[in-house]
Amino acid sequence: MKELNYQFAEGNNNLLDSILDGFDRHSDVIERIRDVIYDNNSDNGNKIDKIKEIIPEKPGDSKAANDVKQLRQNLLEHKRGRDNFKVLQKLSRKLQNRVSEIIRHVDFVIRDDALHEAVLYYQSNTLNKQAPYDFLIQEEIDAVYNAGFNASLYKALLFAKLIEAIKSGDVSLKKSYRYMPIESYLIDEEFWQDHREELIEKLGLQEFADIEKLLAKLKSKLNSKFAKVNNNLKSNKYIKFKDDSKFSLITPAVEKPNYDSIYEIMGNEGYVSILEMMSEVNR
Repeated sequence: MKELNYQFAEGNNNLLDSILDGFDRHSDVIERIRDVIYDNNSDNGNKIDKIKEIIPEKPGDSKAANDVKQLRQNLLEHKRGRDNFKVLQKLSRKLQNRVSEIIRHVDFVIRDDALHEAVLYYQSNTLNKQAPYDFLIQEEIDAVYNAGFNASLYKALLFAKLIEAIKSGDVSLKKSYRYMPIESYLIDEEFWQDHREELIEKLGLQEFADIEKLLAKLKSKLNSKFAKVNNNLKSNKYIKFKDDSKFSLITPAVEKPNYDSIYEIMGNEGYVSILEMMSEVNR
């Protein structure tokens, strides 16, 4: 994806360079014509002849003009997001080789009905223009059906949305360890109701059996902690509260080390010989 986006940007840069070169050439032509028109030493007949020499009878290289049209089209498609669809379509073949058969044989649990319908259709049919498209947004629908039916782009969009839904938890796998539905990891509701007390005792969760009692106990602890913190703040000399309930912090002064004793040892020269230092240490 990054490589294709880089190629797209590089192509536009090349077009822009060509357009700017053409602009420079035309600017030079305009300046030469301007000089001829406002030349007071020449009559109109001579001016026309000189202008004809500057401007050829037949149109010259129209490359810059074509590049302008191409760049405008590229920017328009980019604005509409079509370049993303082009990238997806180019990546579709590689994506299909990796995941197409996997998706055909995996049992999914899909919450989104539109996506579920599209996956089931893909697993049991050959893709054609009858394939469900409600899982796509309007821009994606337009891109897929722009010229008949773009099966490669349809597959790429389907795979991308399926992968995104798996990551978000909207799609699960019936037979999996990491991506089963959340209900598969929970105790069955009926079994829980029949063996609730036994399970709570076995897991050592008796304290959590009466949730209202537990919440009241935790609320009392929390309130006492708040009171303790507030009292500590009132007696803290480094914090000052304002009338609008805001506060400011007072940074304590940094204690500087006493360098006077070191200065006395080193003397006015500012250094001590290694022999003198060893002698002092030995003493």
